[in-house]
Amino acid sequence: MILEKQGDLPTHPELLDWLARDFIAHGWSLKYLHRMIMTSATYQARSVGTPRSAQVDPENRLLSHFPRRRLDAETHLGQHPRLCRHAEFETIRSAPSCRH
Repeated sequence: MILEKQGDLPTHPELLDWLARDFIAHGWSLKYLHRMIMTSATYQARSVGTPRSAQVDPENRLLSHFPRRRLDAETHLGQHPRLCRHAEFETIRSAPSCRH
């Protein structure tokens, strides 16, 4: 099988390995994984880079910060299964009846 390259190699493969082992060790719990990631200092880091980070990593490839951005409604609907199902239901419910 030939694998196509989808992007750059991970910058921190040891971290990915650790996350995978920890995920398995905690019974494949997505709730635990989400809580661990969202309460981490890295996840809660600032959204604006510092002069030092701009000097060390000008392209922000190491993700020292992540600029916040607004998402449009379509993006929210596409990423949230409950909202997506609700939108589909509303579309079906408001469609004209096939019965005459």
